[in-house]
Amino acid sequence: KLKYPDAWKQNVVVQGNADPRQPPELTESSLEQNSRTAITNEFEFALEREACQCLFHAASMMWSTHPASTSFVEFTPEEIASIRNDISWVKARDIVAFRMDDSRHPVRALGEVLYVDTVNLCVHVRVIGSADIHRPVSVPLHRLTGVEDRTKRQGTMAFAPAPETSAVLKKSRRELSIGHLVFAMRWCHEFEHEEKLQGRTGESPWIRMSAEVLGLLVAKEVSLHRESTNPHTSPEQSRMFKAQLLDLFGKEDEYSRFSNPDYGGANMLRTKGRLNDLLPPDLLAAVRQHLGNELMEAIDQILAIQEAHKQQATLHHNRYASPALADVRWYGQRG
Repeated sequence: KLKYPDAWKQNVVVQGNADPRQPPELTESSLEQNSRTAITNEFEFALEREACQCLFHAASMMWSTHPASTSFVEFTPEEIASIRNDISWVKARDIVAFRMDDSRHPVRALGEVLYVDTVNLCVHVRVIGSADIHRPVSVPLHRLTGVEDRTKRQGTMAFAPAPETSAVLKKSRRELSIGHLVFAMRWCHEFEHEEKLQGRTGESPWIRMSAEVLGLLVAKEVSLHRESTNPHTSPEQSRMFKAQLLDLFGKEDEYSRFSNPDYGGANMLRTKGRLNDLLPPDLLAAVRQHLGNELMEAIDQILAIQEAHKQQATLHHNRYASPALADVRWYGQRG
């Protein structure tokens, strides 16, 4: 049996001709009323802050144990010396680390191998993060300092969009998917937005930390699934997932291209992605670089929907723009 504090006695309902000398009976209505009184905004925020911490630790564990997080191998000086004249281990599309020059304190960089020159013992790479990504750089073999182990480039989650209904969410509990990460990032945005409304901005750093780790996980998983030659999702699910990524990471100039409410084809109430204010600019740029193909395809999809709606509206307007034509059709239908 439940026991309530004295302050709650006024909410207890006495039923029938109960003996006043006996303690009043707790009814279902009084239990519900007292529960609603106990659950205040402060209580809800406290629960959600605890949930933020749980989310961050869970996401951090997923990131630290992800196979791709330990896929990069740095060479020891002995290994560098042993491969000085052997370039057979380098393949196109490998991610390598290299020194930009032969100075005492050289700048290190990462690059994607475009071509292997076995004659001159060098590789032509596209420098990752460089402003001039279309200009390849020739790197001699002796400057290579590390390489990514491609056998560990494996996705650990199913490729599926975030559940949009409670029924789909219930079915999706059987297998962890990237859509669940998208779902969690939406929650981060909603919680941060609610904190702003309540004047609590900055009280909980866990929400931003969670969003950062989740963003890295999504970028990594999407890039790994993109490399897969055997997609496990339908075209409709793929289109929905790409639109969800744009909803999270879209830029203001991209949103301004489909802000016309008449031909939006989607809910475009925001002017930028949900996570633009949650992620640091450098991290947001890195995530967008990994998701570039998906974001561009999502933009093209929305623009195509807008154009189709616009043409349909124009055709409908032209068909009934002339009053005389409308009268002729009306009289024709009567006859």
